[in-house]
Amino acid sequence: RVLSIASGPAMEVQLLLKNLSNLPHKNVEFYFIDQDEESLKHAQRQIQSLERSVKSGFKFHFHNLAIKNIISKGIPFGQFDFIYSAGLFDYFSDPVATSAAQRFYDVLKPNGKICIGNFSTKNPCVPLMEIFLDWHLIYRSPEDLIRIFNPVTQKLDVEEEPLGINIFAILSR
Repeated sequence: RVLSIASGPAMEVQLLLKNLSNLPHKNVEFYFIDQDEESLKHAQRQIQSLERSVKSGFKFHFHNLAIKNIISKGIPFGQFDFIYSAGLFDYFSDPVATSAAQRFYDVLKPNGKICIGNFSTKNPCVPLMEIFLDWHLIYRSPEDLIRIFNPVTQKLDVEEEPLGINIFAILSR
């Protein structure tokens, strides 16, 4: 069971379905949560269309929920093996980020993992993003992510993609 929080168009799952040959017919369920209903509907149409072609046997569930409700009430869909969120925590203050991660951790199965992405303080595009796009985020260092997520679990690693623009906290149960 895999959960994507603030899934948007779920391009990573679309790419998975498009690019894997001999896709294994495994008992995998994907859950997508987003507060943008149009984006979620778009993801649903695209993924269902691809699924009709590839016949992976995967199950897909789409839920229109606000992140504030998840933080206040928790995630109502049982437990998960893997939970990820790539573009959400850049908007959260440190205390809100810790609270959200705790809600994710609350529904994580034993040996499960959470991957939380954040733009890095090393991002060279910050001036462009802020001045020309009026896109203001909270940029964090690996040390910031460790400090924010240590209250949730001590089983914590931080990785970065090759360009160093995005960093990822990996929380394990």
